[in-house]
Amino acid sequence: VDTAAAVLAEEAASAQGAAAPYSHAV
Repeated sequence: VDTAAAVLAEEAASAQGAAAPYSHAV
């Protein structure tokens, strides 16, 4: 369970990191 939570947290963080440049560009 802890591993799954860590994976979800990492995916959420990477998703936010990927979206940041686009939001700044807009």
